[in-house]
Amino acid sequence: MTLPPWFDPAQVILSVDVTAMLAKGVHPLQAVRDTLDACAPGSIVELRSTFEPAPLLEVFRGLGMEVWCEGGPGAFHTCIRKSG
Repeated sequence: MTLPPWFDPAQVILSVDVTAMLAKGVHPLQAVRDTLDACAPGSIVELRSTFEPAPLLEVFRGLGMEVWCEGGPGAFHTCIRKSG
């Protein structure tokens, strides 16, 4: 896995298992968005899922966030960094 150059583990403020949230009937979009809205620029939310969370990626890109996603069948790692 090649992490993006802006990734800093010290800036990760939340790590989310998207697949587990969805299995409980909870969509992660609002929780991730609320977390990023309340944090300082440079903060990162990590997502783990069994699929590429393409709709989430597009939403956060549209909000001006830096987004990175890598993975393959059954295991994806996504990082969303608050810009600013």
